[in-house]
Amino acid sequence: MEIYLSKHGGSGDGAAGCWAVTSLRLSGNDAHFGGKPIIAEPGQVLTVGEILARCYITKIRSQDDGQVLAENELVEIGEVVKAVLIDREAFLLFRPPASPGTRVALWKNCSKDELRCY
Repeated sequence: MEIYLSKHGGSGDGAAGCWAVTSLRLSGNDAHFGGKPIIAEPGQVLTVGEILARCYITKIRSQDDGQVLAENELVEIGEVVKAVLIDREAFLLFRPPASPGTRVALWKNCSKDELRCY
């Protein structure tokens, strides 16, 4: 059985919010961590290894196929960086940029809207 819980009004700090967070953490698959890891300025290009060294993120993977990105791969930081809990690990999810053009990075972190399904 899968249950989707979200906050619709209120602060999310009450008994229902506490139960929801506890249940999701115990499952090891919580949608989002509270807060945003501060990694770099939007538009900055880093290696996966640099990101892993700067914050609590344990892995970076492709949203499309789940492939874990190598530490030497270049990624571009978007406007909002949100981590998700998958199988008890903190992940950042990336996707190929919408218009690769002459970009150096082959990956860009997923937007807040793209992470709503988690």
